[in-house]
Amino acid sequence: MLTALTTMAFMCLLPSVLNAQDAKPQPKVGLVLSGGGAKGFAHIGVLQVLEEAGLRVDYIAGTSMGAIIGALYSIGYTPGQIKEIVMDQNWLDLFDDQVMRRFLPMVGKDHANRFTAIFPIKQGKVGMPSGLITGQKLQTLLARLTWPVHQVRDFRNLPIPFRCLATNLENGQRVVLNQGVVSEALRASMSIPTVFVPMEIDGALLVDGGLVDNLPVAEVLKMGADIVVGVDVSATLRTKEQLNSLIEVLDQTINFQTYAWVQEQRKLCQLLLVPDLSGYTPADFNRVESLIEKGEQAAREALPELKKLMDSMGLEKITQPRPNLAPPESIFIYNIEIDGLSRVSRKSVISELGLKSNSWISLQNLNQAIDKVYSTQFFEKVSYLLEPGQGGNCLKVKVVEKDHQVLGLGFRYDSNTNAEILVGLNFKNLIGHSSLLAINLRLGDSPELKLSEFIHPGLGPGLGERISLGIVKYPVFLYQDGQRWASFNYTVGSGDIFLGTIYSKSLELGGGIRMEYFERTPDIAPSGIPEISGRHLTVTVSLNIDTYNRSEFPTRGHKISVSHIMANREMAGRADFFKKLGQWQGCFPLNKIFSFSGNLFWGNVSGQDIPAHYRFYLGGLDQRQGVISMAGLKPMELTGNNVMGLGIGAQYEAFSNRFIYGSWNIGKAGDVYWKDQINRQNLISGIAIGFGVLSPVGPIKIELMSGNRHAFLANLRLGYNF
Repeated sequence: MLTALTTMAFMCLLPSVLNAQDAKPQPKVGLVLSGGGAKGFAHIGVLQVLEEAGLRVDYIAGTSMGAIIGALYSIGYTPGQIKEIVMDQNWLDLFDDQVMRRFLPMVGKDHANRFTAIFPIKQGKVGMPSGLITGQKLQTLLARLTWPVHQVRDFRNLPIPFRCLATNLENGQRVVLNQGVVSEALRASMSIPTVFVPMEIDGALLVDGGLVDNLPVAEVLKMGADIVVGVDVSATLRTKEQLNSLIEVLDQTINFQTYAWVQEQRKLCQLLLVPDLSGYTPADFNRVESLIEKGEQAAREALPELKKLMDSMGLEKITQPRPNLAPPESIFIYNIEIDGLSRVSRKSVISELGLKSNSWISLQNLNQAIDKVYSTQFFEKVSYLLEPGQGGNCLKVKVVEKDHQVLGLGFRYDSNTNAEILVGLNFKNLIGHSSLLAINLRLGDSPELKLSEFIHPGLGPGLGERISLGIVKYPVFLYQDGQRWASFNYTVGSGDIFLGTIYSKSLELGGGIRMEYFERTPDIAPSGIPEISGRHLTVTVSLNIDTYNRSEFPTRGHKISVSHIMANREMAGRADFFKKLGQWQGCFPLNKIFSFSGNLFWGNVSGQDIPAHYRFYLGGLDQRQGVISMAGLKPMELTGNNVMGLGIGAQYEAFSNRFIYGSWNIGKAGDVYWKDQINRQNLISGIAIGFGVLSPVGPIKIELMSGNRHAFLANLRLGYNF
């Protein structure tokens, strides 16, 4: 009886078993996206059309920019979301590792942009960097975009299985990246040699995969694809007429092997899309929208061929669009780990992060925290990873400490002070954890040797210590009836200690003591004027605020400086004086190319035996050695124990990094108290108009001035101030 029932049950199930055997499995579709720099944005237009056609993608492989676009699609971003991401991103900014000035610590703002060229020093030898940039901004962007899949270590477990290609820099072998950290794999795949520093993964130095496999069709076939759709935006070989320069010839020879491999991979595609990108280059990051349109156009032209392929292979058309990927606005962090520290203290990193365990954090605040750590300039790279755990996420911050010292060379020219050269050496963590020793030698009319040690103990927000030793020689001019009649050389040797918020991003509040020895010797002066020397100890309390967006040609932000210096005979020396100074400068943008500016200053020195170099000096447009700039005057033309003034200005960016600017100011300097100075006869006014260019080697400025002291003055300046 049991046997009969079993037989009857099997006979009833037999038709469904036979139908299951007769049903063919759905063919798997692989999508391959090539590298090509900015031309890779055309992939987005292709993805838009593929989704409209209802093509389901089962596997994705890509190289360089194709890897980035492919990974975003694999993670779950829609073509519309990817388009929005690339349209909102300043891609050219990713090719600049310079920290935005507003993120620099106060101690770094004055030292930024001082050098024309910077060279690493490794094992006592001056070398060249392995890449122009470390790719910090690119890595941070990729970490942010891949936030939803930080926990994934096997790329087969992504919503669409994915892999990308890189090149081993040591042996030239192709490296398939299909596991690890998604953002790091993408960073390696597009590490353009000589532009980006190579990415190290599992002990191997990796660069752009396009060098060995720019269209990795074989990879999606290995993953299991039955049908391959390839999109190739890579460069074609130049014709004889196009080979007109050394660079073009060299690039052609490099592309031979890559081009031959791509042609073989093209043959493996059932559908190959090659957008017409003639007239575009891999560097056209400012033509995002038109590149996307080119990709869309190529895909629409291929729609009949695509639909024919889908019908012949029995591919089911997807009717429901992919749901938008919506990463969480904030996450809960239960623990913070710092990996990679050896010479920088954990306290200083935690202090700069400003994050706490067992708290919620937004994506924006997390990225800003990473930027703050990188802006300390103790690290080559700073990245992060979120690992889910019980009750939240563990934030793992990975740092790569700067393992070399730096030699910097700077140059500047001013028609008033002639040419000067700056040689600088920076030593990280030479004396202690989280420290910087800076040695700067300036050669020219105002030679200076200065040693400064900056220490970040991590005791509080931005709190740090600065210890300096230096000797400087500079001239002081004296005028009579608008003509220079004498000049003196001051040689000042000093040592000081300052404690304050020097690592804060915008505010420096603190105080210090300074021991100083000085000598004054006549340079061009009537005979009989004696040499003067002395020493004194001063105590300083100061407040500085700096939110300028850039050091030269700023368009927004403020600078505020308030200081009080006191010297007393009972402490040291023979001087007994107080010096107070307050200054404000501000820039207000009207739009992207036009801005207004303003400034105010007031100062007073009072006491006995005041050293002459502690008096105030006004004149010229170059603020150096305590001189307050003022249009319409020669350098240091006005001097006195009391100063006051104000000014307004405007700046217009006529073309990219090319400026026209003007200013008007009025002020006074003298030994009479300021309340007795406010009358029309005593006030000096001036106007200036300037033309400037922000070049790769620094600003270039031509300035013309006039005022009630001088009918016409002109000045030429090249290079950054130092």
